[in-house]
Formats: sequence, C-alpha cells, structure tokens
Amino acid sequence: MKKRYRWRSVLARWVVCLLTVNVIAAPVGEFAGQPLSGRASADPAASTFESRAAALLEYFDTHSPEEAPIQNGVDNRYKNYAKYHTWIAEASLELGNLSRGLEMAEEALTRTSDIFDFYSAMDSYLRYKDLYTPEMRELAKTVIGGHPSGAYDGGSTENHHLMHSVARYLAGQEWPEVADHVGANKGRDWLLAFFDRVPCEGIMEQDSSTYMPTYTSALLSLIDHATDNEMRTKAKLTYDWLLAQWAPEWLKGYHVTSSFRMSTPEFEPKHPSESLIVGWLYFGGEQPATFMRFLESNNEWYPDGIFAISAAISSYRPPAAVTAAALERTADYVHRETSDVGGDNAEGFKRYTYINKEYGVTSTYNGYGGGPLYRDQVHEGQVKWVSDQPNSTFFINQPIKDTSNANVQGQLRVDGATGNLQTLQYKGTQVSVVKMKSSDAFPYLRGLVSKTALNAVLEQDGWIFMDAGPVYIAAKMTAGSYAFFEDDGRYRWFKNTALQNGIIIETAPEADYIDLQDFADAVKLLPVDASGVSAANPSLTFTNLEGKVMKITYGGTRSVDGAAYDYANWPLLDNPWMQQERQGVLTLQTGSGTCTYNYAAWTTTCPSGTPAEPDLVVNRIGWTPDNPATGDSVVLEAEVQNLGTAAIPAGSGAVLQFNVNGALAATVSLPALQPGEKAAVSAGSSQSWLPPAAGTYTVTAVADAGGQLAEAQEFNNTRISKLVLWNTAFADSFDSGAAAGWSTAGGPWTVSVSESVYRAGGLNGLQLASYAGSGWSNYFVKTDMRIDGVGSGATPSAGLVGRYQDANNMYYLRYNWTTAQLQLLKLVNGQNTVLRSVSQTIDSGSWHTLGLRFEGTTITAYLDGLQRFSLVDASLASGGLGLRAFNAAASFDNVLVQTP
Repeated sequence: MKKRYRWRSVLARWVVCLLTVNVIAAPVGEFAGQPLSGRASADPAASTFESRAAALLEYFDTHSPEEAPIQNGVDNRYKNYAKYHTWIAEASLELGNLSRGLEMAEEALTRTSDIFDFYSAMDSYLRYKDLYTPEMRELAKTVIGGHPSGAYDGGSTENHHLMHSVARYLAGQEWPEVADHVGANKGRDWLLAFFDRVPCEGIMEQDSSTYMPTYTSALLSLIDHATDNEMRTKAKLTYDWLLAQWAPEWLKGYHVTSSFRMSTPEFEPKHPSESLIVGWLYFGGEQPATFMRFLESNNEWYPDGIFAISAAISSYRPPAAVTAAALERTADYVHRETSDVGGDNAEGFKRYTYINKEYGVTSTYNGYGGGPLYRDQVHEGQVKWVSDQPNSTFFINQPIKDTSNANVQGQLRVDGATGNLQTLQYKGTQVSVVKMKSSDAFPYLRGLVSKTALNAVLEQDGWIFMDAGPVYIAAKMTAGSYAFFEDDGRYRWFKNTALQNGIIIETAPEADYIDLQDFADAVKLLPVDASGVSAANPSLTFTNLEGKVMKITYGGTRSVDGAAYDYANWPLLDNPWMQQERQGVLTLQTGSGTCTYNYAAWTTTCPSGTPAEPDLVVNRIGWTPDNPATGDSVVLEAEVQNLGTAAIPAGSGAVLQFNVNGALAATVSLPALQPGEKAAVSAGSSQSWLPPAAGTYTVTAVADAGGQLAEAQEFNNTRISKLVLWNTAFADSFDSGAAAGWSTAGGPWTVSVSESVYRAGGLNGLQLASYAGSGWSNYFVKTDMRIDGVGSGATPSAGLVGRYQDANNMYYLRYNWTTAQLQLLKLVNGQNTVLRSVSQTIDSGSWHTLGLRFEGTTITAYLDGLQRFSLVDASLASGGLGLRAFNAAASFDNVLVQTP
C-alpha cells in the first residue's frame, strides 16, 4: 500500500539550501564536508525508495526558485515558473501543505505557455483536482483545454511530441467537450505509435541527462491517470522497458553511459543532472549533492530534481528484475544496446558498456560519419568511476564546439563531438581511429584529466596513466603528441593536432596490480600496430591486457581476435539480466526463471518457477449521487482492476474497503478478475454513507484491505479522492402548502397540498417561477420534476433554471419532449442559444431529478444524480434559480441550493 505523507513542520529553508547549492559553484577543494539537504540515509546502501522519495518531497516542500534569494540584483524568481513550480506544488500537495501547494499550482497555471508546462499542469490537475478550488479547476480547463490542436502539434523532438501528446490525450479524456479542440485523437495516435516503436527499436533521446526525465514523467502521467486499459498497459510496459535499458548502466549512484542529447557527460552524484536524480530515486546509491542550485550562467535557480517528483508520488515501481540489474555489481559484465533505429539515425545507436564493480567504460557506434544528428549534444564514450571526490570522468574526442573551460548549469560543458571518430570496445578496452580535416572548426583531439578524483598521474612514452581509485586508466594517441592547454580547476585539458590518429584506452581493476607503475609497465609492453593510421582509411591494431587482438579500420571492419562485430544485428538489449533482439521479445532473468515481455501482443508471462500473481489497483472512486447534498444517502463505488499475471477467483476472500476520513464506511467482496480485467464495485444502498454535515471528506478505497492475496505489488492498492459537500443555502419542499418567496409568470402556478409539490398547470405558453436568492455565483441547484401533460404547441418542455437574472437572462436545463433530448440553453438579452443536447427519454408521469452546478464559467448538468455533460460558458456570472415549463404541465419538488 502506498505511503501517503501528510502535514509536517516547515524546516529552515534557505540556510541549508544555500550551503547545498554552493557545492556546485565552490572550488573543488571545498566540496568535501559540505552539508547535504534532504538526505535519505547516511548510508546510501540502507536507503529505500520510500526514504528517498520522502527526502525529495520534503526538500521541495520547503524549497523553490520562487522562494529563493534574489541573486546579482536580478529578480528571476518567475522565470520558467510553470515548468518548475507545477511539479514543486505536487510535493506540497502530497505532503498536505495545501496553502503553499494550491497557491503555487494556481500561479503556475496562469503562467503555463511552454511545451514543458501543459503535460505537467495536466498531471497536477488529475492528481489533485479534488483539492483545487472551483476557480482553479476552471482555470486548468481553460488553459489546458483551450490550447488548440495546432499548438499541440508543435515541437521538434521526440520528447516535445511525447509531452504534448500526453497533455492533449488526457485533456480529451477529462473534458470530452474539448477533445476535438486539443486534438486528443492525434495525441492518442502518436502515443500508440510511440509505444509500438520504442520497446522494439529503442528510444531516440537515449540516456539524455536533461530529457530522459521528460519521458519518465510523461509516461507516469499515463500510467497513473489514463482510464483506457490499452493506453495504460502500453504505457506501463513501455516504462518497464525504459528502466530496463537504464538499469544495467547504473553504478551506485553514477550513470555509465554514452548519451544522445546532452550538454554535460558527468552523470555523477557530485554534479547531478535531472536524469541522475530520477535514477537515484528508483535505484539508490550515493545521494545527489543537491536537488536545486543557482546557475550563474542563467542567473536563475534551477531545480534539477523536479522531474522526479511525480515518480516519488506515483505507486509505480520497477519490476524486481530491473532493480536487480541496477544493483548487482559483484562481477563484471557487458551491456549491449540499440537505440532509435530508423529515427534521427537510420541505423540506430549501437552502444557498448562494460561495468566492473566500481567503474565502467562505454562507447557508441553511430555508423560511418553519423547522420543528421544533434552533433552538439552527442557524447559517444567515457570512463566513469565511483569516487568520494567529484569529476570522476575521462574521455577523448574531437569537439564540434570547444568550451573546455566552460560550465553549463554549474557542470562540465562538452558541446558534443564530431562524427569523425570511430571506436571498437572489448570490455574495458577501447581502440579508436579519427580522420579529421584541416577545415574542421576544431581540427584536434581533446581530452581531460581530473584534478580531484585521481590519486596519481604518470606520463610515460606517450601514455597517460591514471590511478582513479578502483580503476587504473591508460590512454595513448598514436600519432603526433599531446599538450595540456587549459586548467579549469576541475580538469586539465590536453589536445593533439594530428589530423589522423589512433587512440587506445585501457583499464584494469586496481586490485590486479601492485601500483600505478606496475600497471603502466604492463601496458607499455602490449603490442600496438599503428602503421595504418596514416592510410586513406586509418586503421589500428592493439592487443589488450587479456590478450585480445583488437583491430579497427575507419569506415570498415571492427574485430576482436579476427571475429568482426556484427553491428547490423546488434541486440536491442543484452546483458546478464535481460536479452532482446530488435522487434523481439524481452526476457528478464529472475531468481527463479525467465519472465517475458511480448511487445507485439502486449503481454507478460513468467515461468512456473516464478509464480504468477495478481496485482490489484483502484482506478477511480465515485459515488451516487454524483453531487450529493447533506441528507443524501451516498453509495460509494470504485473501479478495480487486476494488472497482474494471475486471475483472482470468485470467493477469494479479498475485499474492497471504503474509508471516509479514516473511518470504515463499507466493505465489499471483490469479484473474480482475470489478468487485465476491470470491475465496477459498489458498496450498495445497504452500506450507504450519510454525510453528517457540509465539508470536504477524504474517501479512501483499498483493494484487498485484509491482505488476503499475495500480489505482485503490495503498495499500489489504494486510491484517495476528495468529496466536497457544499452548504445548503436554500431548500423548499413545499410541505407548508405555500411557495414563499417565489415570483411567477404565466401559469397557473399552485402548490398541491395533497402531494406537497409546486405545479405549473397550464398546457400552453410559458410558465416561469423564479427565486432571486442572494445573487449566487458558484452553486449547485437541483429539483425533482414530473411532466404531467403535453400541450399542442411547439416544443413542449419543462426543466430547471439557473443563474436567473430576469425573464430575458438565464440558463435553462430542459427536457425537450419533441426531440427526446436533455438540453442546456442560455437566454441572454432575450436571445435563445442551445449550448448542449444529449439524447434522453423521460416518460410523462415519472419523477426525475434535474441538477445544475455552476463553478466560474463551468456548467455541469445532472439527471437523476448522474452527470450528463459539462461545458464552459461565460455569458452569465450569477443569479437566482427558477422552474420553467413551456406548452406542458409539470410538477416540481425538493428544490435545493448549495453553495461553497
């Protein structure tokens, strides 16, 4: 069952934050010993998802760019406000800090305009709409639902289209009347095509330090909020795949990866990026140094951790096999992966990553010369190691733009690499060849040597040898010579200007050698054949420490011991925990067998040794009547679904429990549910709940409340919703035999003493009874109505009037006898307009209940306690109520008005 965080005391805000964010800007020598805020556990190995989620939420419940100190005399607190603060508001709302959360969410809605804003606004609305004020709900609908389809078509990258598609799809789900306007079906079609492609051909912006979290947060919105089973199932299984390709590259809080679409390659907790914080939340390891920091370059506070907030709140958890792939580091292994086949690179990215307990080496094959890529955002390889000091990164590349000594968002800036360098990797060894031109913008190789995360450095015979703690690193360029040209305080940068060159990077665990010199002596004895480096297509052969003969030819074959790497058939995923060919079935190794993900059929199966288990979730909570009043008997209901791999049989003993404000309200036995099947479960009238007074009630539904079933996941059985009962402002049941305070036109209008009803007795013409009230703006009005007879005139009808101002200005919910429709009309300055019509049959002589709810410009119509439709109209802002009949006789009873 998911833990819900509630009210908490507010911590001292900016003392801790300033110390934390200055870690990034401070000289590296000052890094050690700086206090961290929001620490999940003093021992990273002891932290849990729940403790990490709590640390993240608690941090953002007390920290935001808006509340941060103004720096350099420039007030940028509202820069990118909606992008940042919509998520931050979720942290406060989840923790029960409602005043802060609602104020921030409302301000963010007023500033929503960017691609990054709409899907987060939709997520926040769907998670917390029961806490929103009527004005905020109306504002959300206006902002998100008013964004036109053409605007939602905008964007230039995969993450842009994903965010917009999620926003417009969920907007159409929540507000069907805006579906066409926002292009909800376009969003649905794009998402389904995305799901069919990604877990079979790989993701475009793979492991992007900045953009991966937009994928995770967008998919979580669908998992948590989509009501369509196909959409939610595909989103969930795609998300499982996304984390599966991520997990084998995770190393105790570091991400060892070659990446597309990034500016900084560091991927380390001392310099955390947006994606690193999401990875830490799911997989643990060393806690990121900060969740927010000040960017001198942009003169703004940047909250890296915001994209992890919805993950901290969601009930989703990675499959156990995926988590195991992120945590088991007792032996070395190779992870191979393909990304984005047919996308920005037609051949896809073929990646190779080697992990050895506390260090990793990674590289990318991009075909020959690359493609129409974001070359300024490509990072094709590195050596990364676990260190108690920052800056544990090594690589050599040809820059496409050289800002070696520059920072971006407080981190190392790389600005991509050209496609002129090609690499072959075998475990911890890389051999590369490069073919540059003198006309290139930066015709040289560039590398970096950490000043803080190395114990020692030796330069011998053209080699650079580095003692990085858990790993020894050797690097050599076979042509020309290198020279150090820049010292930025964190790294020393070197360059080599030979236009054609060979590069060797060799690594070994520190335990394999006596010391760095012992390692250097062993490496210098290894055979190197660089005679082909100056050829038209440079080639290089190197025999590594394992005795493997590695040969690479520019634009040609790359082989190990004479066996060429088959990049045309590179696996989609391959490592000790998972295997998948392109367009194939994903297999995940578990402790008792192999589970499979079939992305053609969108099914998962596990072997008999891995017991199939049900997994109950509550999709939604509802009640009848939809809009209850004090005195009504409320029947609680919920939709329950089995997301697991095993059926729940009839008579399982599992129950659905309803609680109201923490007190038991009803218990219902759950029906049989096959995997994937949904069921509507009602407490029934025998267990109806009677609200004691107006107010806001917390309704909780818990599936398998008694823990009768062994489920695949035990933390996602609960859903919470808010039921708001307004105060009674006016009520008239006509029991007194009079209609005090009512004004009439047409008629006759009489009170039937025998029935205690208010009757419009004429069969022809207009009959209107109005009650001025207090000029209500936001209110709910309902009445019982019976059509007693129909006259001979046109369009006989009867119904309920709201926001009545005078005989020429009102809203009118009527039953149209001629067309058999329930219709909402507005009468403004005597001009009638039909706003909405839905088919409906009402028999003469039968009682029905009509209702209208006004919240700002949102008008919702009810029939017999059930919502029939909702729409937006701003013509009339306030008024009284009325009862109306035209060319028909009708009786009315139990008129009720409720106000907030």
